[in-house]
Amino acid sequence: MSKPWQIVRYLRLAEKVIRDRRAEGLGADASNKLAGVGGALRGIREDVKTLIELVLAWTRGDYRDVPLKSIVTIIAGVLYFVTPLDFIPDFLFGLGFLDDITVLTWVIGVVRGEIDRFRQRPIAGEVIAPAEVAHRDGDAASLPVYNGKST
Repeated sequence: MSKPWQIVRYLRLAEKVIRDRRAEGLGADASNKLAGVGGALRGIREDVKTLIELVLAWTRGDYRDVPLKSIVTIIAGVLYFVTPLDFIPDFLFGLGFLDDITVLTWVIGVVRGEIDRFRQRPIAGEVIAPAEVAHRDGDAASLPVYNGKST
């Protein structure tokens, strides 16, 4: 799928949002809008939730294992999503989210690898299976590991 023409302006805006450190508020706005759109994003809802979580984690500094170009693309897509008066205004019943879905589907396709890596990241407090520890550390796998420290 080629780049939707609607996203070009938002890629520039995303760079400004990053420079001005306003991405965290954007993530909160997107979460609120996603909660209110019902089934309009049925096929991509989980991926959109992950995009929003990734933006929030990145802005807090909790997750930085993503190229800046991908962050710009993700933020541009989220910006497009939260803007009510985009190419097809969101208040047009039945049609208002078609352009949002097009843009978000493109963003998801472009950053699919980043979405998958983000979903696979270790979470603080997560128990790592002993077999996984053995694979990492040789023989030190007899006990579960919490936050990278054996118990």
